[in-house]
Amino acid sequence: MNYIPEITDPMGAYWDQPKTSEIVVDDKTAKMTKETFDSLMTYNSSIPSGVYVGKMWKRTFKEISTLCVYSKIVGDNMEIDNRKIIIVEELPKKEIKNLELFGGKKDFPEKTMTVKQVSEILNVSKDLVKKRIRELWNDRAGVLLKNSQGGYLLTEEQVTMIKLRIEENSHILKVGDDRNALAKTDLEKKLLIKQGYDLLMEEVINLQDENKQLKIEKYENAPKVELAETALRDKTKQYSITDAGKHLGLHMREIFNILESKNMLTSKKLPSQKSLNCKLLEIKTNVVDGKNRPQAVMTMENMDNFRKRYMP
Repeated sequence: MNYIPEITDPMGAYWDQPKTSEIVVDDKTAKMTKETFDSLMTYNSSIPSGVYVGKMWKRTFKEISTLCVYSKIVGDNMEIDNRKIIIVEELPKKEIKNLELFGGKKDFPEKTMTVKQVSEILNVSKDLVKKRIRELWNDRAGVLLKNSQGGYLLTEEQVTMIKLRIEENSHILKVGDDRNALAKTDLEKKLLIKQGYDLLMEEVINLQDENKQLKIEKYENAPKVELAETALRDKTKQYSITDAGKHLGLHMREIFNILESKNMLTSKKLPSQKSLNCKLLEIKTNVVDGKNRPQAVMTMENMDNFRKRYMP
């Protein structure tokens, strides 16, 4: 859909929407101003019940807004085109100049229904159906098809308009004094099912993305989790500054820089008396080639104290 068809259906007189010239569409997006965006009706979890070509509304899901348009009738179905909405300060003049405002001639589906069939489906009297037909079309030439006996042959779209007209006058009794909601036409049912399927697929895609992100985070956090679990089992266990950094989320160099700036290390990178008194570091002596080699290490308590002091 590279243009938005104009509404030619009489039912469009009851629907408020911006002019088609205020929106520029291409294969993927619909550009419009904020004012035009605000003037679009919003249906986030359903679709409008009045079904006719050119009707527009917007839907917002996960902070992404989409322009929805009843674009054309194909067989027994009404197609809905969707375009991601892009808000602009003003529309490009070149695109407005070249914008096609009118689509091709509307093709009505071959499937039709008689007044009797409509009354049975909607559970109302034939007289009420005829009355609503007169109100909507006033027997305008060429609008309604008729059979050889002069009876009306109504398309799916026209049946939907009659149904909506009856619902607007719900104070009128139906057959059997039944005031329940009218049965939805096949066209409305198909559109509702399609809209529900689209919403479901969007949710599935978002859940898949969230699942992938959780797997990534789980992989990245695995060393930290393993270190924390080990530390909880033995709070006195000593860890090298490198391993302690995995738990603290810091590189070894960052830890040393912080400690040096606070005079917690000697010139040989060993714990100063101040760091020992503050319980930030401990000294571990390793024997290498028969010689004692002191090393700065941290316990879980040391890491907790470091975090409280320098990682607010």
